[in-house]
Amino acid sequence: MSKRLDVLRAVADMISFAVAGATVTGVDDEDLPARADEVGRIVVGAGDPGEPEVDLGIFTYWYDHAIPIEVTVTRARGRSAEDQADEILALIGAAIDEDRTLGGLCIWLEATAPVTSDIVVLDGDRNVPGARPPRGADFSIIATYGTSSPLS
Repeated sequence: MSKRLDVLRAVADMISFAVAGATVTGVDDEDLPARADEVGRIVVGAGDPGEPEVDLGIFTYWYDHAIPIEVTVTRARGRSAEDQADEILALIGAAIDEDRTLGGLCIWLEATAPVTSDIVVLDGDRNVPGARPPRGADFSIIATYGTSSPLS
């Protein structure tokens, strides 16, 4: 198992635990759910580890792996979708603060600022009239970790 895949799975597990009841999909899931459930849908992408820094002392490849996170919430009665998205983002932020090393897999874990927007609901090529669009938030979790090979 590669360090990259271990980190991706650990991030998905951390988010799944932090946001109980949400549908969390990660690199092991082949099909994405078409709809967000009542709590929300969170997609953990594979991202891009980028170009490594190489430490020649104890030969190590150091990555700042940007892992894309996509949060989708539906508008529940009595609560705004922005409030729901903000609550999920706060839960994920608290989980990151609680264990910035993912149990020792990383040397540091941090999130970028989220971008939120309405998600367009389409019926074929047209917007769905009168539909209350779901709300989305996109951000990245940056995982800094080292490995002895780019492939392991």
